[in-house]
Amino acid sequence: MKKFVHNLFLFVGTIAIILVLSIVFYCFIFKTPQTNRIPFLGDSTGKASINTKIATQYENYSQGGEAYLFTYFKLKQLIKTQKVDTVLINFSPSNLINNEFESASSEWRERYLPLVDVEGQKDLFFANPNIYIKSWIILGKENLRLLKNDTISFGGYTANIKNYDENYYKPKEATHIPIYQTKYLDKIVKLCKEQNIHLVFVNLPKYIHNKNYPKYNRKEFLEFYYKNYPNIDFIDASAFNFSERWGGIERDYFADISHNSEKGGVAFSEFLSKTSLSELLKSNYNKKINTKK
Repeated sequence: MKKFVHNLFLFVGTIAIILVLSIVFYCFIFKTPQTNRIPFLGDSTGKASINTKIATQYENYSQGGEAYLFTYFKLKQLIKTQKVDTVLINFSPSNLINNEFESASSEWRERYLPLVDVEGQKDLFFANPNIYIKSWIILGKENLRLLKNDTISFGGYTANIKNYDENYYKPKEATHIPIYQTKYLDKIVKLCKEQNIHLVFVNLPKYIHNKNYPKYNRKEFLEFYYKNYPNIDFIDASAFNFSERWGGIERDYFADISHNSEKGGVAFSEFLSKTSLSELLKSNYNKKINTKK
């Protein structure tokens, strides 16, 4: 009980800070990016995979470790400021399986806090009060520095120049899907339906010799998709083969099992630039129409 009261006190105490910083943020700093391109929202896998200087039909808003809560509120903000007919959302085992909401947040999460409604603020606070309070403090410290910027970044492509990491994923004894992730994924689905936006899930290329690789929890992931979202287009490019198209060693196109290397990001972006979204949706990549597991 004491812990609850303490957390409640911290939450109430931040309301004043939230109000002041929200005003400063909106009035003096925040301007939503403007584009007619198809938005792609996701985490670090998207950040390393879609170079919009090459795949010019897309705008990449990916940021490292982004939970679906932040994706949801970023999408709501984009809808307010530009016409969004289609949106691509990163959807992979690493987004769902054992992805703890309190640790998986978003790079520069403090920049998006003023976009989050009361329900979202409560979810963030009770998931991790310390990180929540610190994020608002960081936003306050950064306001003066960010005043020089005209537009705040919503994410983007960053080349992954790391050497291949064989142990990026660790085996886990049990798997589960955190409720916070599914809650805001459901909100994304509902929002797109209400706004008549074509929602497309995308699982980007992975370095997997066996598509049922146990560390990657593909079986549990696909079961979740077919149970909850079978009517949503799902482009599953996880088995995309780079070496067949461009030659060389397959592993050189990856920084680890889940992330493209710089070479892989450029190659996949070239593939996207030459393949329209409508072609992808009609291809064997789309698990909505290709239901073999």
